[in-house]
Parts: sequence; C-alpha cells; structure tokens
Amino acid sequence: MIVPYGMKSFKEALRSAAEVFQTLKKVLHDRSYGTGVGDEGGFAPRVKSNAEAIELLLEAITKAGYKAGTQIALALGRRFQRVL
Repeated sequence: MIVPYGMKSFKEALRSAAEVFQTLKKVLHDRSYGTGVGDEGGFAPRVKSNAEAIELLLEAITKAGYKAGTQIALALGRRFQRVL
C-alpha cells in the first residue's frame, strides 16, 4: 500500500495515488506480471520476494514523478517488518 502525504490538498493526494497506481500497472506489465485486480482494487502479482514487491512500488513512485519517503510512503503491515 502507498500513502500520499505532504500534498497540499486531498485532491492532490488522490491524484498522486491514482498516478502511482497506473504507473505500477505499467511497471508490472513491462515485467510480464499479471495486472488483474482483486475485490479490494489492488494488484496481487506473484513476485519473487517481499523485497521485490517493495522495489516495484518504489519504482512506480519514482516513475510517476514523486519522491518516496517525502511525498509518498509505503504502508507495511507487521509481518513485513522482519524483511526490512
């Protein structure tokens, strides 16, 4: 999951999230990963590792024109903390 922050308005935050989502779709497609979405609206490709999933998200954020950690953060659940 991504969390837009540092935006001036909700409208800008929503736009940035949508832009990253569309960019991630292209990144996944370019690497021959599935781009179907589940009931929740998120992608669920069969990546090689948790680290690769994070790298894909960071790539999409950058390619969408945003700065990871400054404008858009990653929201990770507890079970991923050991990987990081």
